Formats: sequence, C-alpha cells, structure tokens
Amino acid sequence: MRALDIDPARIDYVINSHLHIDHAGGNALIPDATIIVQGPEWDFGMAGEDTAYDLQDFDTGQPVKRIAGDHDLFGDGTVVIFPTAGHTPGHQSVRVKTATGEAVLAADCCNMRRSLDEMHLPDHCFDVDQYRGSLEKLSQLRREGAQIFYGHDPDFWATIPQAQALDLGG
Repeated sequence: MRALDIDPARIDYVINSHLHIDHAGGNALIPDATIIVQGPEWDFGMAGEDTAYDLQDFDTGQPVKRIAGDHDLFGDGTVVIFPTAGHTPGHQSVRVKTATGEAVLAADCCNMRRSLDEMHLPDHCFDVDQYRGSLEKLSQLRREGAQIFYGHDPDFWATIPQAQALDLGG
C-alpha cells in the first residue's frame, strides 16, 4: 500500500466478507481500521470449531463493528453491506454505487461466475438453503443491472482492467 502512496493508518474500515484465513488474514496490516462483520460470522469464528478460521488473523485488537443484516456504511447508499450467508454462517457481500452503475463484491458467496450462471453450489457450504437464497439474491441484482465481482474466478478477473505494475527501483 505504501508503494501506492496509501497510508494504512488512514483507512477507516475493513469489510470482511467472512473470516476465513484467506479473507481476513491481512486485517492486522490495517491497524487503525474498524472491522465490519456480521454478528453470526464473528460468533462462529470465535467459537473455534472450524479450522478455516484462525483467531490470530481476525481477532487482532482492532475495533469490531458487528452488524445484523443490511448496513449502509455512510448513510447515503453508496456502500451497502448485505448478508449472503451459506458459504459461512455470516458471509456478507457489498453493493457499491459507482458513476457507471452498481458493483457487487460477492466474495465467496459466489466465487465463480458458473455458480451464478448455473445456480451451482460449491463443495464448501455451511448451509445449502442459505447459499441458494444468497445466489438468488445475486441473480436478481444481476438482472437489475449490477455487475457481480466473483471472488475467485480467474476467467472473470482476466476481463477486469488491472493496475499497472510499479517499478520499485529494485
């Protein structure tokens, strides 16, 4: 972040889609941010019953704002966090209004475009019924014109313009 002239201390919020180690493992690198997570996700992670959660990755001493359901981060509709449980008990996604339309950061609620195109559930489901409901919600948002950003789909990400590599003078 510093190579991009971004001071991690100036970041106010980290929105964790869920607390698996591959989604919350960098929280400590943004030490002054408030972590925003659905209450059921925090509770499940803290219980220590699933090895995909590691307390030292997400319980880092930062302030935690546990939310329940939809949450309009700034009160103006530009960033709205909404529950998309199923992959985990408290997974959440984010709708972001941009100048060109609405983007939905789906994370692991819909990690591959195929999941939404075919309503295909992946292997790792905490709750199948919740997962199907979350995919239905994303499908509706897509029909209404939102662009869905699939969490781990390399084919999708290959279509998204990438930042240019920095010459760090090595």
